[in-house]
This record gives sequence, structure tokens and C-alpha cells, in this order.
Amino acid sequence: MYLDNGPDIGSIVLDDFFTFKEKNLEIRKETLLLFTSIYCIKCIQSLPLLKKLSDSFDLILFSNGLSQDIEEMITNFKWGFPVISINEEHMEKHFSIRVHPSFILINEQRMVCSTGVINDFSDLKYLSPQKKSHSLLRLLNNNIR
Repeated sequence: MYLDNGPDIGSIVLDDFFTFKEKNLEIRKETLLLFTSIYCIKCIQSLPLLKKLSDSFDLILFSNGLSQDIEEMITNFKWGFPVISINEEHMEKHFSIRVHPSFILINEQRMVCSTGVINDFSDLKYLSPQKKSHSLLRLLNNNIR
């Protein structure tokens, strides 16, 4: 696990992060922000799992792919959740993400509840200090192995 990756627990993700590239992304409940790279094998292998996860929970995917790559992924996997094209420099600048795949779990007030590098989706159960986040973590553990 990389400890110097992602924003501090308890920090607030600011509005300008969610108007990135003119996409107004409303956060109404606990939301999982996933950060991937099209050059990362673990990231690519996890892509088919995301639709099942998004069926039960709010999800926003950030990927360093070009807009055309993003559109192809959305079409191929039939995703209904937002996917944002963002380069690695902006991932680090806006979200302190340096390693892929990574996640940030935020609550409805955009407070960071948990963050980490995803070596395996089952790792998420070890990273949340908030009891409130256990609903997502149970979902991940039961549906993605």
C-alpha cells in the first residue's frame, strides 16, 4: 500500500474538482472516485467489474485515456456512470493521486472518508476508518472478487 497517495482523510474535495472539464458532477451520497490509467494492466483488468459496482453505488471514474478512448470504454462496457478524461498531472495536482488504480471515497459533504491504492478490490475493506463506509465495503467484498 502507498501511504502518500490521495488527499488526507477528513479533507474536503472542493467544487472545482467536480466542475472539471465543464462536467457538473453532483454528489448526493457516498461516492467512490476511481482513478485508472489505460497503461495499467490492473486498471484494465478491473474495467469489466465497474458496471456491477455502479449498479449498487455512486461511482465516478477518472482515466488518463483520450476522449475517444473514454467513449469506446463507455460503449463497450455499457457504463451509465460519469467517466472523466484527466491526465496524470491533473490527477496529482487536483487529487494527489500518484499510483493507479486508486480510489477516494467521499461522503455527501465531499469529505474524504477513505483513500488508497487498489492492489485487489478486497483491499478496500482494510482502508476505511469510517463505519459509515462499511455499506460500500461490504458491497465490494460481496460482489467483486
